[in-house]
Amino acid sequence: MFRLGAAARRYGDGAALAAVALLYLFWPNNLAPDRKWYGGADDVVFVVLLAFLARRVIRRSPVLLDLPGAISRAVRRKFKIHG
Repeated sequence: MFRLGAAARRYGDGAALAAVALLYLFWPNNLAPDRKWYGGADDVVFVVLLAFLARRVIRRSPVLLDLPGAISRAVRRKFKIHG
Protein backbone atom coordinates (compact mmCIF):
# COMPACT_ATOMS: atom_id res chain seq x y z
CA MET A 1 0.00 0.00 0.00
CA PHE A 2 2.90 2.34 0.77
CA ARG A 3 4.38 1.77 -2.70
CA LEU A 4 1.06 2.57 -4.35
CA GLY A 5 0.78 5.84 -2.42
CA ALA A 6 4.36 6.78 -3.26
CA ALA A 7 3.80 6.02 -6.95
CA ALA A 8 0.64 8.13 -6.99
CA ARG A 9 2.48 11.05 -5.38
CA ARG A 10 5.42 10.71 -7.73
CA TYR A 11 3.66 10.08 -11.05
CA GLY A 12 0.16 11.40 -10.32
CA ASP A 13 0.65 14.81 -11.88
CA GLY A 14 2.52 13.40 -14.85
CA ALA A 15 -0.13 10.77 -15.45
CA ALA A 16 -2.88 13.40 -15.10
CA LEU A 17 -1.03 15.67 -17.54
CA ALA A 18 -0.78 12.85 -20.09
CA ALA A 19 -4.45 11.93 -19.62
CA VAL A 20 -5.63 15.53 -20.07
CA ALA A 21 -3.41 15.99 -23.13
CA LEU A 22 -4.81 12.82 -24.72
CA LEU A 23 -8.37 13.81 -23.81
CA TYR A 24 -7.86 17.23 -25.39
CA LEU A 25 -6.34 15.64 -28.48
CA PHE A 26 -9.40 13.47 -29.05
CA TRP A 27 -12.00 16.00 -27.82
CA PRO A 28 -14.62 16.70 -30.50
CA ASN A 29 -14.25 20.12 -32.13
CA ASN A 30 -17.92 20.83 -32.60
CA LEU A 31 -19.10 20.02 -29.07
CA ALA A 32 -19.69 23.71 -28.25
CA PRO A 33 -20.67 25.90 -31.21
CA ASP A 34 -18.23 28.77 -31.71
CA ARG A 35 -20.96 31.33 -32.41
CA LYS A 36 -22.48 30.95 -28.94
CA TRP A 37 -21.23 32.86 -25.88
CA TYR A 38 -19.73 29.67 -24.48
CA GLY A 39 -18.11 28.60 -27.76
CA GLY A 40 -14.44 27.80 -27.26
CA ALA A 41 -14.79 27.62 -23.48
CA ASP A 42 -13.76 23.96 -23.54
CA ASP A 43 -10.49 24.94 -25.23
CA VAL A 44 -9.80 27.55 -22.57
CA VAL A 45 -10.48 25.07 -19.78
CA PHE A 46 -8.16 22.49 -21.33
CA VAL A 47 -5.32 24.98 -21.89
CA VAL A 48 -5.55 26.29 -18.32
CA LEU A 49 -5.65 22.75 -16.93
CA LEU A 50 -2.70 21.68 -19.10
CA ALA A 51 -0.67 24.71 -17.99
CA PHE A 52 -1.46 24.05 -14.32
CA LEU A 53 -0.50 20.38 -14.51
CA ALA A 54 2.62 21.10 -16.57
CA ARG A 55 3.83 23.56 -13.94
CA ARG A 56 3.25 20.99 -11.18
CA VAL A 57 5.20 18.36 -13.14
CA ILE A 58 8.06 20.78 -13.86
CA ARG A 59 8.32 21.75 -10.18
CA ARG A 60 8.78 18.13 -9.18
CA SER A 61 11.57 17.44 -11.66
CA PRO A 62 14.08 20.28 -11.92
CA VAL A 63 15.65 18.69 -14.99
CA LEU A 64 12.63 19.81 -17.01
CA LEU A 65 13.40 23.44 -16.15
CA ASP A 66 16.65 23.04 -18.11
CA LEU A 67 15.12 20.98 -20.91
CA PRO A 68 16.59 23.02 -23.79
CA GLY A 69 20.06 22.72 -22.27
CA ALA A 70 19.62 18.99 -21.71
CA ILE A 71 18.54 18.49 -25.33
CA SER A 72 21.48 20.57 -26.55
CA ARG A 73 23.95 18.52 -24.48
CA ALA A 74 22.43 15.26 -25.73
CA VAL A 75 22.70 16.34 -29.37
CA ARG A 76 26.27 17.51 -28.91
CA ARG A 77 27.15 14.23 -27.20
CA LYS A 78 25.45 12.18 -29.93
CA PHE A 79 27.20 13.95 -32.79
CA LYS A 80 30.43 14.50 -30.84
CA ILE A 81 30.34 18.29 -31.23
CA HIS A 82 32.74 20.00 -28.84
CA GLY A 83 32.10 23.59 -28.09
